[in-house]
Amino acid sequence: MDCNNGDGIPVFDQPVPIVIDATVNQDMNVLTANSAGLSYQWVDCDNGNAEILGANDQSFIAETSGNYAVMITNSDCTVMSECFPVTVVGLGETERMEFSYFPNPVEDVLTVELNKEYGNVIVRIHSLSGSLVLEENPVANDRILLDCSDLESGFYVVTIITDKGMNNAPLVIR
Repeated sequence: MDCNNGDGIPVFDQPVPIVIDATVNQDMNVLTANSAGLSYQWVDCDNGNAEILGANDQSFIAETSGNYAVMITNSDCTVMSECFPVTVVGLGETERMEFSYFPNPVEDVLTVELNKEYGNVIVRIHSLSGSLVLEENPVANDRILLDCSDLESGFYVVTIITDKGMNNAPLVIR
């Protein structure tokens, strides 16, 4: 952990240790730091830990396969997580997941209709910076209603994940 800009200068006579949880949860191509309320910078481990432009939220959606980590900062202390391998599966490698959704833009309730029923479905909405803002695991999954009324206006990505594959689509919240 790098604290006090690497100076190692004690600030207090009896310093209190700063502990930052550097663990990350991975769900397919979505990485989420377990430490909440801190500063984040996601990095590309395959590119000399280069910072990923705009990837500074608690969650990160990897759009390409690779190895990724997060630098978490609390005051003058920074810690980096381990690198996580992510494989982004293209539609050509899985069953084509066809779905429709409306209205777009949405104000209150988004309707998602799948072309058939799947054994297990997860519907997620992420901000463009990768933050997970809504997740549903519906029981009946051929027609899904999502309450988006608490989401801020802006651009999002709706992701449908099933046991057969995954697909993303753009979404606008008014």
